[in-house]
Amino acid sequence: MADERGLRSYLFFRWRPLIGLSGLALGNTLSKILLSYAMGWFINLAIARRLDWVLGIGGLAILALGLIYLFSVKLAATQLTIVQGIQQRLKRDLYQALLGRDRQQGQATTTQVAFNMIENTVPTLATDYFGNALSRIGYSLQIILCSAALLWVSVKLFFLFVLISAVPFFVNPLIRRKFGRYKVALNQQVAGHMSLLSGILNGVTTIKAFSATPAFTQQLVQADGQLEQQRRDSTLWDARITQISTLLTMSAQIVCMLVAALFILNGQITIGDLTVTTQLLNYIVPAINGVNTAHLKSVATQPLRAQVQAFLTPMPVTARLPFENGPIAVHHLTYGYTASQPIFTDLSVQFDMHQTTAIIGKSGRGKSTLMKIIAGELAGYQGTVTIGGVDIAAIVPADLYRHVVYVNQSPVIFKGTVEQNVTLFGTIRSSAVTDILRQLGLLEMRQRFVTAGDAQLSGGERQRISLARALLVAAPILIIDEPDSGQDPETAAIIQRLIFSLQNQTVLVVTHNWDAAYLGRFDRVVKL
Repeated sequence: MADERGLRSYLFFRWRPLIGLSGLALGNTLSKILLSYAMGWFINLAIARRLDWVLGIGGLAILALGLIYLFSVKLAATQLTIVQGIQQRLKRDLYQALLGRDRQQGQATTTQVAFNMIENTVPTLATDYFGNALSRIGYSLQIILCSAALLWVSVKLFFLFVLISAVPFFVNPLIRRKFGRYKVALNQQVAGHMSLLSGILNGVTTIKAFSATPAFTQQLVQADGQLEQQRRDSTLWDARITQISTLLTMSAQIVCMLVAALFILNGQITIGDLTVTTQLLNYIVPAINGVNTAHLKSVATQPLRAQVQAFLTPMPVTARLPFENGPIAVHHLTYGYTASQPIFTDLSVQFDMHQTTAIIGKSGRGKSTLMKIIAGELAGYQGTVTIGGVDIAAIVPADLYRHVVYVNQSPVIFKGTVEQNVTLFGTIRSSAVTDILRQLGLLEMRQRFVTAGDAQLSGGERQRISLARALLVAAPILIIDEPDSGQDPETAAIIQRLIFSLQNQTVLVVTHNWDAAYLGRFDRVVKL
């Protein structure tokens, strides 16, 4: 299966930690075998009244017990370190996949879906899939080596124990499917709850304005109750799985002990051998139970693994051509957010190269929508949009985004200083940073620390930060949506002066300012 091979590779990304983990598991198991045999020898020597040997073997048993403690602690720490590393690497790859998708592909992944995958799905996979896979290494070594030690006691007894202990594995398929459904249902419930909460928080101002707080509080309380019920069901089923597995394996152990008692009655093994057998079973049976439970939990994560693997799998890229600067031509373009109500129909227009063009029109006529299509942010339209004679759908997305910069009406603000927001944390390198900040009135606040969605920034300040980014990039095509929005007259005049001073760039400006003197400064005015 694709998802199995894909995510399993994270386990084998680094071999050295796995080898270290296996070595610790081997040392731990050998110490347990030593303890088991030491206890058997202790009993046989006591029965034989060999006091000198009894004390020596007792010391050996204490030594083995100390080694078990040291190996167990180191084994647990190593496993946690490996799982933590896998989780961090998987999250890094998810971040890269999320940020590396082009705009149309990114629209298929909502913020809630991405957040739920990174903060809920990945930790679940870390414990239930990767953690259990590592646990099975130790369990498997313990089962194999302790069984071999049991074989040394009695071949016939060993094979009887194998037959009896195999029973739990035949019962696994009966409970596997039910457990998986609860895991998937819980993950879906968490995603739905996050989506609801996010939507309500985004509209909190509207809710307060219309005094609708009780209604939306009730929605959250009801959704939270459903989520907690689903979480409770999942936790209970997890407990049932563990208890069922324990019940089956302990039942098998009891039967094994009865068989061993019959061997003593027939004189086939000694009481010391029974002690060794009992102790080895105390290690074999829980290990079988551990493998059993780990397998069930791992299988239950299959839908989550498929979801993550699908997200990590690169989408097919049909765009292969590089960007070539030239006129922007829109041919017979039809687009609507719903099929029954197109925003524009059979629209054709051309924007000449190295001209500054104003796009005007009544609200709802599709000015911003057209700009988003040209910038590659929207797909699903009919008709064609070309730049330099090349269909933008055929241009490599990353190349298109580097050369067509769109400053929209809702600029994105990241956690960091104003200057870091302008330069995108040093990604945009230009000697003109200070000059641009000064001209846009941002110089005095360049070191001001802001958070994502900082309410202390005015709409005009956000717009100027976004415009500063675009001006520093100096892309061949610059699209600015409502540059005067939220600006005082003085700042608006500065922004206009900057826009009209640009040279060797194709500049498209969406504006609701229909002042004749203002529009007269553009090379061309297009009315939609």
